[in-house]
Amino acid sequence: MPKASEAYQRLLDAYLEGRWDAAAGMLAASNHELLALPVSEQPKVAYIRQSMTECRPAWWSRCKTTSESFVFTPNVWGHAMPATFEPAAKSPVQLHFSRGKVLVSLMWPPTMAENPVAKGRGFVPEDLVHLNVWTTLGMAEASIGIPLQAQTNLTPAAKTLLDQYLDFRSNLTGVYYATPKARRWGLWLCMAMYVGENAGVPVRSAREAIAVAFMSEVVANPSRYPSIPLPKKLPDVDTEEKLAWELRLWIEKHGWTLVEDKLLRDAMAACAKANGSKAHQKGQITLANGLIIDLDPAKDQPLRRQRDQWFKSKLDAAVQAP
Repeated sequence: MPKASEAYQRLLDAYLEGRWDAAAGMLAASNHELLALPVSEQPKVAYIRQSMTECRPAWWSRCKTTSESFVFTPNVWGHAMPATFEPAAKSPVQLHFSRGKVLVSLMWPPTMAENPVAKGRGFVPEDLVHLNVWTTLGMAEASIGIPLQAQTNLTPAAKTLLDQYLDFRSNLTGVYYATPKARRWGLWLCMAMYVGENAGVPVRSAREAIAVAFMSEVVANPSRYPSIPLPKKLPDVDTEEKLAWELRLWIEKHGWTLVEDKLLRDAMAACAKANGSKAHQKGQITLANGLIIDLDPAKDQPLRRQRDQWFKSKLDAAVQAP
């Protein structure tokens, strides 16, 4: 049993830290030891295996090394999406419509240069690659789901709404499919939208929506996330923004457990299911707690005040709980 426990701990550490090449090797080499774990622990190993199969499928090895185009079929939110990787493409996602069919060309850098902001917070190029690939796939999947006529000859307001929605789906996909460590980086980037210097980012609202989905999941269910400390006191005004600041500072240096990570992935999947193409039509994101985020910052102001009240009441209740 000690050997089994040690093998599982090595696997768990590699999985949570995003060292998935090492984790894959451990799953194969230590399979007999992992099978010796108690029955109660077997679902955790099964989940790690399933998650890695879903988030790093057979075509993954070509994402980081190829300089040539290749055809593959990623599965994004349950949709098989035939696509071609084109390293020389001018944009990450290009759609070509031919005879009623959509042809998808994708591009991302085979390697990511050192990002000083990410590096200073303990994230490495491998984390950025994993997040970047899946955000690109999420952008493509969302684009395919919108009729061609709804993407052409748009007014400036309609173009802004489309960009917001596609960015929301893109980053939500990245946060769901990323490694646990890359997921933290993706959420950190979304919560950083509340920083004043990002006020002019065109897709700020889309990324704040993902931050709110994350924060509302944790605040609504604090007992499920013991690793994530909630602030003891926040002001009545701009509660959502202040909470994002607090959790952003924590998340850049701390991870969470396997169980917590699975719960967060489940919450992101539920958010994606609830906010498909109808969210683009309405220009609004619906949260699990029933509250709304409008992708138009001006229209969102009264809705944000409602969310401030909700966050404040939940945080106060969490502090008073025994």
